[in-house]
Amino acid sequence: MRKSKSVAILAAGLWFISSGAWANYQATDYLTTIDVYSDNGVTYFSGFTTVPTCSNNRLELRETGDYFGNVENGRRIYAAILAAKISGRPFSLGYNDSDGPYCRVSSVHVQW
Repeated sequence: MRKSKSVAILAAGLWFISSGAWANYQATDYLTTIDVYSDNGVTYFSGFTTVPTCSNNRLELRETGDYFGNVENGRRIYAAILAAKISGRPFSLGYNDSDGPYCRVSSVHVQW
C-alpha cells in the first residue's frame, strides 16, 4: 500500500511539472496581411489575435534578435516574413505564451 502511495505522489509531481506552469508553444493562424512597425529598436507585428498573456495582440523582434536572443535568426525571421508578404503567401508566427506581456517571435512558417 505504501509503494502505490509513493507512485501516486510521484505521478502527481510529474504531472504538475509538465503542466501549464511551463511555456507552451503557440502560433498565429496563417496570415496574408500583417501590420509591421518599429519603435526604439523593436519591430512589432500585429493585426492578429494572440493568447491573453501577450499584450496588445502583437509580437516583437527586438534589436537583440528573436525569442532565443539570436540576432542572425531574428534577421532570417524578418526576411521570411517580408518575403511572404511580398509574394502574397500565407504565413504563421510562432511564440511562447509565457513570454508575455511582451511576447517575442520564435519562428515563422510560410506556406510555399
